Amino acid sequence: MEMILPKLIRWPVLCLCIITFQIVNTHAQGITSSNITGRVYDNENFPLPGAHVVLVHTPTGANYGGISREEGRFNFPNIKVGGPYTLTISFLGFEDHLIDNIYLRLGQEYVADVSLTPIDFEMEAVQIVATKEAVFSEDRTGAATNVDSDALEKLPTIRRSLQDFIRLNPQASSLGQGISFVGMNNRYNNFSIDGTVNNDVFGLNDSGTNGGETGTQPISLDAVKEVQVEVAPFDVRYGGFIGGSINVITRQGSNDITGSAYYLVNNEVFSGNVPADVSSETRLPEYFEKTIGLHIGAPIRKDKLFLFVSLEHTKREDPTLFNVGDTSPLTLDEAMRVENKLVELSTNDQGGFDS
Repeated sequence: MEMILPKLIRWPVLCLCIITFQIVNTHAQGITSSNITGRVYDNENFPLPGAHVVLVHTPTGANYGGISREEGRFNFPNIKVGGPYTLTISFLGFEDHLIDNIYLRLGQEYVADVSLTPIDFEMEAVQIVATKEAVFSEDRTGAATNVDSDALEKLPTIRRSLQDFIRLNPQASSLGQGISFVGMNNRYNNFSIDGTVNNDVFGLNDSGTNGGETGTQPISLDAVKEVQVEVAPFDVRYGGFIGGSINVITRQGSNDITGSAYYLVNNEVFSGNVPADVSSETRLPEYFEKTIGLHIGAPIRKDKLFLFVSLEHTKREDPTLFNVGDTSPLTLDEAMRVENKLVELSTNDQGGFDS
């Protein structure tokens, strides 16, 4: 590791660095977060306005407080994705109500309707009835797919790319290096990281994202916390696309110190024989791809300020295609005559056709 990192620093263009400072009680915007809503009422279904509602993010100790409004309703907008969260509701003359192990998905609206029990009231038997969620409801905002951190860690990926997980959306299909939704060109997609648009503005890449021309990902997979794909949302917060909206949020630090390091390598040995002649022992031309990376999450000040750093470096060498005199329609003799003429007409060295 000591020998590789200095070399890594000399390649700043190919390095992907994500440094996230988090301050507790600051809220993300729009589709980079989740919401918690609910209603507080007594055992006779009468609303309880003025109930004290406290939400605690266990990994960071972040506290969100509020008071139930008229009709006993409360909400916590723009809450950080993940968990676990603990929700505590208290009201004078009633027993406190605690909901723990709440996990929030990207764009989810978690509903917590709570009935409080009077302290001097002997409660009868409680019957819990589960109902199937309706296909059409106010919680649904169109065709969408969420890939959380647990799925990102457990599901296999061939190219260590976001495309391997975006394809979980049933409306998605591979289109070269990119992803097409419902038959639209991938350049009509919208790709955002933590709410910031990260599209290929000039439309130069087949992947439709930045970094496509170099064969790399716009963000290290090790820095991704959750991926959301929206195809036909009717939420006013979404817009600027026709195909699909791919929304990525990054990991954050917490009170615990976490980290990982990895080294990946690939070459022609892992690719087998030449596809056109699988019966022979002919290998593909020599190439290699090496990736090294690490991430660190740590508290700067417990329960207040956190640090997350993700660093990844990729180096790749591929054989040239359509070589002169080989698969190119230009013969070696013609190429040499063109090179000699350039040397004759120019005072500067233009380089050879094989350079």
